[in-house]
Amino acid sequence: MDFTNLKPGCPWPAELKRAAAHSAVFVAVLSVNYTFRPWCMVELDLALHGDGRGPTAPVIIPVFYDSPDIIVKWEKIQEHWQANMPAEWQGQVDPRRWANNVVAMKEKYQNLRRRTEGA
Repeated sequence: MDFTNLKPGCPWPAELKRAAAHSAVFVAVLSVNYTFRPWCMVELDLALHGDGRGPTAPVIIPVFYDSPDIIVKWEKIQEHWQANMPAEWQGQVDPRRWANNVVAMKEKYQNLRRRTEGA
């Protein structure tokens, strides 16, 4: 929560994008619903790939509310966003990349889990 820079009446979309792209830590709480909410997918994409205005390398912590195996249906995510992309984002985002981002979170989660179980 940003109590310092997020002032009442500020342009929320721009501030959310800036925060996601330039955060030191990004916690993604993934669920089935998460993958079908455009702002969640935009924030995850910005955390993973930045906004093109500078180097970003946040620590990304994936937390799965639902089982990763239930959430990560790559084709389903891609098909949903090809059919339901908000008009203001059409041509600006790639549904395949959003689906790949969710797969990357599953892989990161599995790698973290293997390391902690092996420790």
